[in-house]
Amino acid sequence: MEDLFKICGIVNLKKGEGRTIKAGGMWVYDNEIESIMGDAPDGTLVEVHDFDGYFMGIGFINRRSKLTVRMMSRHQHVIDEDFIEQRVRDCVEYRKHTVDMSSCRLVFGEADFLPGIVIDKFSDVLVVESLALGIDRFKPMIVDKLKKVLDENGMNIRGVYERSDAKVRLNEGLERFKGFIGEEFDTKVMIEENGVKYYVDVQDGQKTGFFLDQKYNRKAIWKICPGAKVLDCFTHTGSFALNAGMAGAASVLGVDASELGVEQARENAKLNGLEDRVSFVCRDVFELLPELEKKGEKFYLFGYSLEIVVTDSMTPTIKIGTLVVLKKADINEVNAAEKTGDVICYRSRSGALKGKSILHRAVEKRTEDGIVYLTTRGDKEGSPTDQQSADLQPEITAENLLGVSVFQSYVLGRILVVLRHPLTWVFLIAASILTEIAARQIRILKERIKLEAESGTSPTENDETDRQIKS
Repeated sequence: MEDLFKICGIVNLKKGEGRTIKAGGMWVYDNEIESIMGDAPDGTLVEVHDFDGYFMGIGFINRRSKLTVRMMSRHQHVIDEDFIEQRVRDCVEYRKHTVDMSSCRLVFGEADFLPGIVIDKFSDVLVVESLALGIDRFKPMIVDKLKKVLDENGMNIRGVYERSDAKVRLNEGLERFKGFIGEEFDTKVMIEENGVKYYVDVQDGQKTGFFLDQKYNRKAIWKICPGAKVLDCFTHTGSFALNAGMAGAASVLGVDASELGVEQARENAKLNGLEDRVSFVCRDVFELLPELEKKGEKFYLFGYSLEIVVTDSMTPTIKIGTLVVLKKADINEVNAAEKTGDVICYRSRSGALKGKSILHRAVEKRTEDGIVYLTTRGDKEGSPTDQQSADLQPEITAENLLGVSVFQSYVLGRILVVLRHPLTWVFLIAASILTEIAARQIRILKERIKLEAESGTSPTENDETDRQIKS
């Protein structure tokens, strides 16, 4: 253990460098270093000093990495086994007071002053991800100390699995690795989080198997999901989708490019009895989204969605370009009457506007064989009904009804159209840059005037004024 804790050298910073570490950061970059004193092999502990010799902390060095020094302490601590154990205890104590520890992230790397290592707890299993050479030397001790501290708190750990298979390890001169630390065990683990049950594959799942650090973000969406139609992109094993379903979403579609992830998500949906409302598809999100838009697929937030009017059939009541807020509605509750019926939005199934979202007024409702049909007409004078415009049965049913209009704004619609145009964003970005440049020039001019007033010099008498401003 003596070699493990030995301070092997001193890293001296360049004058004016080390801004990150001086601001409380945990890294020293390679281009910030003036010199390295002593024989300090990569992975060993070093002291970090400022250009004038001021002590700034202790960390481990790796010349192969852009992050040449990762800090372990900002004080003149003795780095030893007791030090490591205290770091681990601090992790556990903090989590005990802030999270549900049945399944959670126990060690957050730099945030817990154990840089380069992440440890997740899935029920009674630990999953370790080590990403830095220096911390890799401490890894066995950290794991042993963590198991000891958890056992003291009544949390027995039956197995540890390492998922140090990220490419970033190659930059540290480390091989990618995954496998058991200690005895083997079944790597398919069931956990419960926010009242949602999951099967987690700690061996083959992404990262450490599950994104435990998103626990409270998943919980936060519960407030906005009741009655909503939800699309969960990059769903992985379905965590956000399942939380939306448990929160009362009307329907949820989860999308991911990983077949393994999608199969696990479907299994998790069955585990929670949500397979009727939460479905998953294995697709490339960037290919699927344009398809959904082309089909006119709508997803609802709080039971509402937005639509821009693209036809003149509702003029003068509602003009082209008007923003319409739609409320998802039961077709049985739609009011159908000449001139006073609800303004509804539906997806057209025929004609030149097939697949488009149409805004019409519901003028008649009838039921055939238990199916409710709506007949609609535009408010524009002479506008035909659906039946008059096509020799078909009424086409608006619950299947293609998108919602009932509850709010319209022409001004907001025009603003939204403008904002959706790419050139608008080009203009806004350019304007922001020019504004910042102008503001900077004004600040420089004010500083120059101030310095000249204090020194009693003219602009041509003292080049030091410009140097001071620029610095």
